[in-house]
Amino acid sequence: MFPARFPIAVASAAEILMNPDIQKVGFGIKGDNKELRSKLDIGIVNTQDLSFTLKRMIGDKNAIGARAAVAMVLKFRLGKGAQKSNWGAYPLSNSQILYAANDAHAAICVEKALLAAQSI
Repeated sequence: MFPARFPIAVASAAEILMNPDIQKVGFGIKGDNKELRSKLDIGIVNTQDLSFTLKRMIGDKNAIGARAAVAMVLKFRLGKGAQKSNWGAYPLSNSQILYAANDAHAAICVEKALLAAQSI
């Protein structure tokens, strides 16, 4: 998470998100990319949207969200309590920071588990 009200934060985020040498992994990246492009003129490159990766793997007709993916792949429960909170508030609450960190970490863990399963 970065506070979009600070130009230095937007510039730093853009540097990472637009860098083709850094892979970005997550859930619902298409929506994030659309919002970042329209609001901040930032395009995310070199992405893997695990929602669609898992959808293809299991042959489901719907994209798989982070919570379902964590339960399915990692056998853990991902709390989503802060998901619907005010993300425009500054500073973010501790529960929002923890939610964002867990969401990002969950994507990395799911991707690593999928890669490990493919190499077996």
